[in-house]
Amino acid sequence: MTFPALVEPADELTIDEVRRYSRHLIIPDVGMTGQKRLKNAKVLVIGAGGLGSP
Repeated sequence: MTFPALVEPADELTIDEVRRYSRHLIIPDVGMTGQKRLKNAKVLVIGAGGLGSP
């Protein structure tokens, strides 16, 4: 099952980004296009504290 992309891919990855994310790029389900989409993605994380933290 495939879903439409929610984020358009970024134009380019820098050489440093390619080096940093090289392991992601070789995963067939991620690849260059997926990594470019991750670069453009925005995420909001709420409630990521440990148990008992204020």
